[in-house]
Amino acid sequence: MVDFQHVNKLYEGHQALDDVSFNISKGTIFGLLGPNGAGKTTILRLLVRILLPDSGNIFFDDKTLKEEHLRQIGYLPEERGLYPKMRAYDHLVFLARLKGVQKNDIKTRIAYWAEKLQVGHLLSRKVENLSKGQQQKIQLIATLLHEPILLILDEPFSGFDPVNAELWKQIMLELKLAGKTLLISTHRMESAEELCDDVAMLHHGKMVLNGSLKEVIQSKVLNRYRVRTDKPLVANEIFDVLERVEDESRIQVKESVSSNELLESLMAQSQVIAFVPERRSLREVFLENAR
Repeated sequence: MVDFQHVNKLYEGHQALDDVSFNISKGTIFGLLGPNGAGKTTILRLLVRILLPDSGNIFFDDKTLKEEHLRQIGYLPEERGLYPKMRAYDHLVFLARLKGVQKNDIKTRIAYWAEKLQVGHLLSRKVENLSKGQQQKIQLIATLLHEPILLILDEPFSGFDPVNAELWKQIMLELKLAGKTLLISTHRMESAEELCDDVAMLHHGKMVLNGSLKEVIQSKVLNRYRVRTDKPLVANEIFDVLERVEDESRIQVKESVSSNELLESLMAQSQVIAFVPERRSLREVFLENAR
């Protein structure tokens, strides 16, 4: 669906993107991660042709990305792009017409998404009289009205309370099931871990991680385990005890210790009821690579 090949972008001597390559498969949710200033917004602006690359190639559906492809792309920027004095409904009609939606389809599509996002009762209000989360929902509807095949979402959970964030997650999964492709740029690692099939991480304009969520999380062995035993464990030359809650201990195994050596050491102290390796969270991966 989207293919970046050796893309570079320079701003007045600052290398915003440095030989960036990645691919987004059709019908997936792709997470673009990285600290502030890493180059994420530059990538999003390149995809909607607000910016053009200095070198490298960007392909959309196996063709060089061109202006004509923008009608198949929905872009939700992090910044609010709504006119405060307009009624929400009028604003959506205006934006739908700009995207080429037929007049006869606009009313039906607005009604569908307003019900889905639970804002039907707000459409007659001026944008300036809506809360931040309500404005975000109106902007989301505007992003979806022309039925794009690629959705580019910059901090899509911004302004949402937990209930509405969960509602939006469910809608994103429904869009994926309907064959849409979603690119999300977010700082919410727990949401990215819950939703994304593939992730990439930028740091100082370079791609430092790129792959399936599973591959990225498992790219480094933690050597941490959760162990249930009938007696408290005592740290030794094989492992350290990080914490114990009731009958479960979290232990850190020392380098070059095999699973058999660890199990023998544990069984010498206590009966082992359960023994489970602990996997890294996406947040841990992010922090390791953002330093």
